[in-house]
Amino acid sequence: METSKLVPKNAGSAPLNGAEDAVAPKYYWLKRILRDRIAQLNPGDAIPSESELCQAYEISRTTVRKAIGDLIQEGLVYTMQGKGAFVAPRKLLSAWAQKTAGLFADMTERGFKVSMLVLHKALVLPEETVRGELRLAVGETVLRLVRLRFVDGKPFDIVTNFIPVRLFPGIENEDFEHYSLYAILRGKYGAHFERGVRLVEAGACSPEEARLLKVKAQSPILITHSTMYDDLGQPVEYGIGHQRGDAAQIVINVIPG
Repeated sequence: METSKLVPKNAGSAPLNGAEDAVAPKYYWLKRILRDRIAQLNPGDAIPSESELCQAYEISRTTVRKAIGDLIQEGLVYTMQGKGAFVAPRKLLSAWAQKTAGLFADMTERGFKVSMLVLHKALVLPEETVRGELRLAVGETVLRLVRLRFVDGKPFDIVTNFIPVRLFPGIENEDFEHYSLYAILRGKYGAHFERGVRLVEAGACSPEEARLLKVKAQSPILITHSTMYDDLGQPVEYGIGHQRGDAAQIVINVIPG
């Protein structure tokens, strides 16, 4: 890629957008230029080298490294030893965090192909945390379902769901590799999801999770804890999802108060 395609050589001498950029550090407006350029490129495309950026914008190597470092932290760029910096794969927007449809329906609706592999399926006595989330009596069993989910053939997350057997008898016999959990609960059992509560936190992959998600051990992940309620206010499903941090984003709508 030719550096001259980014902006004119003297672009480093003038701010981008008026007074705001006039007082901003040089790395700030360089980062904005690169961010705009990255939006026009494809994942895996190379960005100009440090020396090319220094020459094109008449700035120091320290400034360039700061800008690129910030872009790496934002997940827009990654580096390869001895080869330079490249455009990172696009992250999938997890708008399902605000919907009761579930990831399968949301991603499919947006044109992505979702597939699933069941890692574990068994009737168990839930631990206290799960029992509390589902308001179960002592001794009530749940289906514990663990799946590895793929989006367009790439590992996306590992999700563990707990479903009360009392509400969904025979649920352990369903086909969870070809049909989504929520589709089964709605279509076969007539469940009506009224609302859900999701808690999102940051975490790190265990060695086993890293192997399944095809990332390095201790790589960042998004951990979601979800409880879904029906139209009677009864909790009907509790789930824990571990999403690849390099492949997912969460969108949150902010409503003025």
